[in-house]
Amino acid sequence: MKGSDSSFDAHADYRDFVELNPQVPWTASPAGDVLDFNQRWLDLTGLTREQALGSGWTEVTHPDDLGRMTAAWAEVVVTGDPYDIEHRIRTADGSHRWMRTRAYAKRGPDGSIFRWYGFTEDIDDRKHLEQRLLEQERRLRDDLAELEAIYRTAPVGLGVLDRDLRFRRINQRLASINGRTVEEHLGRTVREMVPDLSSEGEQALRDVLNTGEPQIDLQLVGETVAQPGVKRTWLEQWHPIRDEAGQVCSISVVTEDITELKRMERELVEADRSKDEFLAMLAHELRNPLAPLTAALQLLETSGSLDERDRRLVAVAARQAGRFGRLVDDLLDIARIVRGEVPMCYERVGLDTIVRQAADSVEEEIRKRGHCLSIDLPPDRVEIVADPVRLAQVLHNLLLNACKYTPDAGHIHLELRGTPEFAQVRVSDDGIGIEPGQLESVFELFRQIPPAGPGERVDGLGVGLAMVKRLVELHGGSVLATSAGAGLGATFTVRMPYEPTATGAPSTAR
Repeated sequence: MKGSDSSFDAHADYRDFVELNPQVPWTASPAGDVLDFNQRWLDLTGLTREQALGSGWTEVTHPDDLGRMTAAWAEVVVTGDPYDIEHRIRTADGSHRWMRTRAYAKRGPDGSIFRWYGFTEDIDDRKHLEQRLLEQERRLRDDLAELEAIYRTAPVGLGVLDRDLRFRRINQRLASINGRTVEEHLGRTVREMVPDLSSEGEQALRDVLNTGEPQIDLQLVGETVAQPGVKRTWLEQWHPIRDEAGQVCSISVVTEDITELKRMERELVEADRSKDEFLAMLAHELRNPLAPLTAALQLLETSGSLDERDRRLVAVAARQAGRFGRLVDDLLDIARIVRGEVPMCYERVGLDTIVRQAADSVEEEIRKRGHCLSIDLPPDRVEIVADPVRLAQVLHNLLLNACKYTPDAGHIHLELRGTPEFAQVRVSDDGIGIEPGQLESVFELFRQIPPAGPGERVDGLGVGLAMVKRLVELHGGSVLATSAGAGLGATFTVRMPYEPTATGAPSTAR
């Protein structure tokens, strides 16, 4: 025949197509029995050709999928409708893979089915990817639900403003603060919903949009619809939100109503002021009867008319009166310090002189406890402009503190050094030391470290180091406590400028 190609073998080409196909093409009888398939199916399932013919595919179908597969196949064999189903099969290595099987009926001239043509496609990678995406989507939905719940129930006001300062989002707390519903806020401007917002506050919001810089801890005072006529205070945190191009597209608003906190703060300040006034009044009231009492005891001690027993009793009373007087003096000093009423008389002084005076002032306490006090002075004189009385009080308190917290027969070292920037005095001891968590609190008023040994007590009110800190700061200096820990001693370092820099202090010597 003209144009024919004797080399063409349709059946051979069909077999090549079937065998070379990376998937599994197959055919079945009108009744649904599998008639043909390629080697790929046998390699995939581990079945022999005889096992795979007919309904052999049911032997490798996953038990959970077999019922729906056989039911669907039985139905299309009757109706002739296309067959399309996803299922799992057991592979030759015992694992399971996802497959997609499709089949179409081929009809004869009379409309009856004379063959089924199908494809089984390996979709395992796609199914696992779909499962991972579905799991990721589920987690994202859960995360979003959690964030929405947090947003709705947060104890602070949260919202998002667009570039026109209109509310895009708002939680119930912020809506309640403003005195309107959530729905009323959406799409409305800040000025519409909070008419009492100051122009400075609105400008600050626009600055966030224009500069991209957040506004942190901004306090605003105003009224709301919820409480007209009542001034409230809010603490605002405004942060820019940027789009994919990095441009500021909206503002995240965090609002905390601190009206009650501010009220409590005012009450605490007032209570603290009242406490200071009470301490000052108490100290003055105690000093008034103390002066004649001390004078009377001194007269009795020097009268020469007392027997031995009475002299001992008067000596005890005099010692206690002296101790009481020191407590009153401490109260008066701390009352003046906290009220800013400490008189300071600055002059040029030699620190070596102040150091020796301070050492002399604690000589009796050193001797009584059996301590060894060493003093290290530089060869050159170190001069500063300071109040010599207050500076001597600083060093006296530090030395007395070292005596109190060093067990008997301990060692205390007092060192003076001058640097180009400042003068430095250091008081070190080998006493009970300070725990790391207490290093900052030792300078707090009425704070005392537990004594050196069991059964011991520490005299005083716990105001000595608080006075040290404040008096040093009045000179523009600083004091630092350091310790390697409990039982390892402590060091207090005072650094003083050569000229006082505290506010109101003169810059030259008199």
